[in-house]
Amino acid sequence: PLQSGLLFHSKFTDAPVDAYQVQLVFHLSGQVDPERMRTAGQALLDRHATLRSAFLPDAGGWVQLVPAQVELPWRQDDLRHLPPDQLAPALERLLADDHHARFDPASPPLLRLALVHLDDDTSELVLTAHHVLFDGW
Repeated sequence: PLQSGLLFHSKFTDAPVDAYQVQLVFHLSGQVDPERMRTAGQALLDRHATLRSAFLPDAGGWVQLVPAQVELPWRQDDLRHLPPDQLAPALERLLADDHHARFDPASPPLLRLALVHLDDDTSELVLTAHHVLFDGW
């Protein structure tokens, strides 16, 4: 029932940001291999079926669909070229744009990863997901 409520509120709101969309930012230091990071994110989806879930409306509410395989939505941004005074505002814009991009519950996965390079030894890994994936039993 809680998952149904989350989906209902997400689907029928006009708010600019889905209140049930979660964004986590992991601060990484040192050299990051983007391909290995993307591969690790894909392995997470491959291993945990629940993370591949989609939710389709039906006469009784919602039906959960779990495909055998989905491709990880992956994005990589490089802000190393920006002057220091423009770095924080550019990162905030990227985070806000990502947070405002809604998920379609019928199109799995309901999560995505982004890697943002700030300088040669600092990156941010951004995990954005719908709360419905992390709730329930």
